Amino acid sequence: MADRLKQVGKFAEAQCLPLGLVFSMVFGALIPALGVAASSGDWLAIFCVVAIFLIGGMKLKTAEAKEAMAAWQTTAAGMVSILCLTSVTACLLTLPIPFAPKEFKLGLIIFFCMP
Repeated sequence: MADRLKQVGKFAEAQCLPLGLVFSMVFGALIPALGVAASSGDWLAIFCVVAIFLIGGMKLKTAEAKEAMAAWQTTAAGMVSILCLTSVTACLLTLPIPFAPKEFKLGLIIFFCMP
């Protein structure tokens, strides 16, 4: 039992950002009044973005960052493919689909642009 708990803890540590996002979505769906109250100001969105970058930065090892900087051609090719090719593909796929609120289409395009 303890071994299984360690595996779950290791998985949760490795996947903390996706698990946090899923938990937040479920929590918001179960208690929407808190989401409405939190949306009254921009402080929560700013805090979440800062927290995501801080957590990601703290988990990044210095050796990994140095390796990425040394392989700048591969990093540049990855950035172009992620930021350009996927966003163009997302626009081409979502333009013909009629969405009830237009914001859904914009949200889907932005989602596809995320690395």
